[in-house]
Amino acid sequence: MSTHSMRRRRTTRMLAVTAAAAALALTLGACSSGQPEPSSSSGGGLPAEIELTSLLNQSGVVSLIGKDSQAGQEFAIQQLNEEKFLGDTKLSIKFEDTKTDPQRAVQLASAAVAAKPPVVLSPLTSAENLAIAPILQRGSVPLVIHGAMVEGLVETGDFIFRTTAPQGTYQQAAVDRLKELGVKKMILVYTADNPGTKSWAETTMKPLLADNGIEVVESIGIAQSQTDFSSVATKVADWGEDTAVGLAVQGTANGTIVTQMRDQGFKGHFVGDNNFASGTLAAAGDKAKGAFCVVAFSPELDFPSTKAFVEAWGKAHNGEVPSAYASEGYTMVLFAVTGIKNANSVDPVEVQKGLLKASQDGIEAGPGPITFKDRDARVEGALIVWDGEKFVAP
Repeated sequence: MSTHSMRRRRTTRMLAVTAAAAALALTLGACSSGQPEPSSSSGGGLPAEIELTSLLNQSGVVSLIGKDSQAGQEFAIQQLNEEKFLGDTKLSIKFEDTKTDPQRAVQLASAAVAAKPPVVLSPLTSAENLAIAPILQRGSVPLVIHGAMVEGLVETGDFIFRTTAPQGTYQQAAVDRLKELGVKKMILVYTADNPGTKSWAETTMKPLLADNGIEVVESIGIAQSQTDFSSVATKVADWGEDTAVGLAVQGTANGTIVTQMRDQGFKGHFVGDNNFASGTLAAAGDKAKGAFCVVAFSPELDFPSTKAFVEAWGKAHNGEVPSAYASEGYTMVLFAVTGIKNANSVDPVEVQKGLLKASQDGIEAGPGPITFKDRDARVEGALIVWDGEKFVAP
């Protein structure tokens, strides 16, 4: 029987259990005979309880999306326990607040290495992950990264994994949208002291735009602490509808910048990086209408695992739709626990081997099928457009 047929049969069988269980049953991308079955007891190499360590942005500039990620991680733990994904072994998760401070993240990562957990779950920002990845690599403790998309993370070493696909692997769809809108000129505005946002603007978008005949007329770097963007808005006020502003900034600054630019008379288009996708345009309302971004996850994706995840989330959260960052937190936990299951051990060196197997097999979760290249996730990506109140499929 082919791997594809085995996956389809397993997916169909599991979807019949419950929508919630289905969202988890789809985590494994292949059904190889070498994969261990769930433990029937707390023996077999796994203890009765396993506590995961999550270094998360519960406060600081990205705390808004940190809360979404936390909700996704907690939901994954709940569903994995209900599904008995690890047999009778019960999962829990301990959150440590990095405060979106790389120095604090380093302190927490060093403490985690000393404690030797099976795996560490990452904070969201590139700066933090660049700081802690070498610590986990040297300590031989696996780090599973979500959110951060800067280059140079998984390259740190073979104990570093990333379940959020780098934006550069699916941003062609954003450029195609710009061409459809007749955009000829581009102004890039990004947080200059954040490696991830700077990378989106300078490393990903600039070459893509040039290859597609769109001229970058100006690049404007702003400080992460900046709150007044009127001087930036003045620079773009007179540009017309054949111009777009590309925004790669964090948090609610997105809505503030869009509002101030519209108030100054800017009539062009807006495209953003993944920071657009978690409520950051709400304050701009209709002034941001038509703004778009390409993200790894959208509830509109037509994959069985996406539909199962969205349905299960809605049932557990009073009909709410999961955000992109809830999906990322959820997917990170599923991948990490799949590594533990493959290893049938909580020894971090053995779990690293289990994670390597998970990355080779691929997984299915909120974004649909996820493959890995050198321990780095790859997804199809989805274009979403702001309608004045929320993001929708175009």
